[in-house]
Amino acid sequence: DPGMGKSRLVHEFLQELEGEGWRLIEAECSPNLQSAPFAALKGLLRSILDTATAEARPGNVTDPRLGLPPILRSALDAALDLPIADEEWDRLEPPSRGRAISEASCALVENLAHQQRTVLLIEDLHWVDRASDAVMAALASLQTRNLLILITSRPNGIPDWVDRCNAESLALRPLDESSSRAMLDAMLGLSSTTFDLKSRIIRHTANVPLFVEEVCRGFKETGILEG
Repeated sequence: DPGMGKSRLVHEFLQELEGEGWRLIEAECSPNLQSAPFAALKGLLRSILDTATAEARPGNVTDPRLGLPPILRSALDAALDLPIADEEWDRLEPPSRGRAISEASCALVENLAHQQRTVLLIEDLHWVDRASDAVMAALASLQTRNLLILITSRPNGIPDWVDRCNAESLALRPLDESSSRAMLDAMLGLSSTTFDLKSRIIRHTANVPLFVEEVCRGFKETGILEG
């Protein structure tokens, strides 16, 4: 549920992976773009292209799409809303174009994983647009070495295909009271004068980590807490 620390926990983990040499590519689903076709996929493809640019040596930028067949390159350009001059693509019916976009996305990610250990992060899957959802399902079904796919989602928005791809699920729940106190001790200090305040914060926030943090930040910004 909101505020449990999904993104915080995932990004702490990703920092460790990047330190061990993993390549990170990521996409974020947005409630404002649920009606926009391939909105989430565009974010993923741009992350791949930006990563390739950042990793390239000066004067030697390599487009990771170049190793794909022409029709698959056209499919990726279509997903990115880039101009296309491809008669074969023009002849495809919409269902065939959707399949080509999915196949091209999978091929691109597989190629990356073959070159370097790769982690693909899809954030807030409960807001994924319908067109991207089909591609994300195809990506999650890949059986590719050196590819780790991480997904965050609220419980009420997890697509059915997540279960079908044998994903491991980790449900985050509110902290227990001792963990909430440890968090507050770290943020507010150990003074006995704050004991009652911490108890009130715990009751008010129901042990949800983000809410605990926001209440303390509010106290600091309004001058209720100093030091």
